Amino acid sequence: MGTHFKNGNPNPLDVRKGISLCGIVSSVLLCIGYFSATIDTIPVTEPNFYILLALASAISIPVYFLLDKAVDSLRDATPDSAIKDLNAKSTLPVSVLSLGARICLHWIPYFILLFPGIIFWDTGDQLAQFFGISAFGMESGFIWDHHPFFDTYLWGTIVAIFKSLTGSYSIGIYFLGIIQCLLASATFSTMLHYMRYRKVSRHYTRLIYYFVSYFPVFPIMFIGVVKDTTNILFFLQWVLVYIEIINSKGEVLKNKRIASLFVILTLLSALTKKITIYIILASLIPLIFSKLTKLARSLIICVSLGTYILLQLVIPTFLYPLIHVVPGGPQAAITVPIEQVARVAHYYPNDCTQAERQAIDGYLLTGWDQMSENYNPYTADPVTGFNVKDRSGTINFLKAWISIGLRHPATYINAFFSLESGWLSFGTSQGTNSIAYTTVPPTPVQMQVLTYSKTNDQTFGMLQENVEPSELNTIVSTIYEFLLSVPGLNIFFYIAIWTCVLPFYFVHRMHIRAKELNSNKGRRVIETLPYIFSVLSLFLYSVSLSVNMPENPSRYMFHTIVLAPLFFGYVFLPSEKRNQQLSDPKEIQSHKQGRITQGSLR
Repeated sequence: MGTHFKNGNPNPLDVRKGISLCGIVSSVLLCIGYFSATIDTIPVTEPNFYILLALASAISIPVYFLLDKAVDSLRDATPDSAIKDLNAKSTLPVSVLSLGARICLHWIPYFILLFPGIIFWDTGDQLAQFFGISAFGMESGFIWDHHPFFDTYLWGTIVAIFKSLTGSYSIGIYFLGIIQCLLASATFSTMLHYMRYRKVSRHYTRLIYYFVSYFPVFPIMFIGVVKDTTNILFFLQWVLVYIEIINSKGEVLKNKRIASLFVILTLLSALTKKITIYIILASLIPLIFSKLTKLARSLIICVSLGTYILLQLVIPTFLYPLIHVVPGGPQAAITVPIEQVARVAHYYPNDCTQAERQAIDGYLLTGWDQMSENYNPYTADPVTGFNVKDRSGTINFLKAWISIGLRHPATYINAFFSLESGWLSFGTSQGTNSIAYTTVPPTPVQMQVLTYSKTNDQTFGMLQENVEPSELNTIVSTIYEFLLSVPGLNIFFYIAIWTCVLPFYFVHRMHIRAKELNSNKGRRVIETLPYIFSVLSLFLYSVSLSVNMPENPSRYMFHTIVLAPLFFGYVFLPSEKRNQQLSDPKEIQSHKQGRITQGSLR
């Protein structure tokens, strides 16, 4: 293995055990995901399951070892290469703005080919509501907060401005996407600067620069207007501030501008995508008990409580009535339990007590009988009804969910993994009904992107008529489909790589990193919480596979692709001993000025 296992560092045998465990556990999940995605059940009593598990382990463990070798080779080269970088007098400074412009320059072909921009189905409905058209079953003039009302107003305002200037909704949508791309390139530039400031490997930083510049998913997704892309622009910046708070032990929050930025980014991240507030709170709570300054801990407590109260109480109570916003239903937070109950209703329609039926029928718009008929193992939307009858019935429903689950634990497990199988499988043969689809050839579970707008003719289509993709749009989709089929290269487009394989490998490497750091290992683990919780949040979603729906669920896992390069930088940090050698005053001064050496990206 690499040199970091010498001189009192982790024993190579322990590392091999860790890699083997990592490979076996991820193989188990991938096998569970594959069978759940193909036959909507986990066949633990059939030999096929264990044959596939053995094959998956035989492949994954060597792959993890090879990945470890590659990481070690890059990481071991870090100190000398970095020192050479610092001592090179001929390198020219590249500012955050210049580096962002260089990234954006690589995306310009997509700006041209994807004209006149991309909006998703739900985005079209949100914009329709902003412009006074009925959507989502709401009356005209009302906005439904099932999708964040803040996004609706943010996008609608920008589109309205361009509409007033040009007379075209399309131009407004197109420039909204361009604005997102510009902000994304600047944010990636800031991330790269910060990684070099933290002395991440020059080789790794260069690879990430090329990755964000040339990986087509980034420009295609950011030019598309949807809550997932808007949210990650704010959340990635929030994560950078979060990491620096921990790294500085809270000292950075003494700077009023940084403290204000932290508060603003927390609010914007939480307002643009609802699940983000729970990722933020789960990441901030451990900071309250860590070694930070009293001022930092006090501010974190105020921001955490204040943001939650603002979003859950103040805004719904006082702002919603003023701007005609209809609150979203609480069922969005418990789609997995609803789907589990629906599976029991489907396969065991008579196994329900009178009290359980009353709790379910009184809470959900779809009662026990309708859930049984509507059940689809790959999407919870047909059984949630997108709202509830009575919000006060949540506790009674959860009691019924527990009591039913105690009788059918295996059914609940199958329901969960079928619903979330898209994050854990490399292939699927799922169809459109709730029957096992064993006769359909498996297809790869890869990221699918929109290259033109898909909107509802009855909502946003009334403002702007849907048109077929242009020849330029078709060029992008043709290139993208070609990349999905290129052996080796297409590995980066498989969803499970980002949602299962790499997160497991990250945990393994951070375990090794913690042993190297000894006294600082707790702090390093806390720094990685936003990434870990972001990955785990995927398993709360109501859909993970492409079913008969106007949008592809790949966009839900987009944040894992954006965050992974930053957090995998921790793997390439030099050891504490080498870290002291790299603390060159010239480099520190350079980063204080917000600069990065051109040689580090060559």
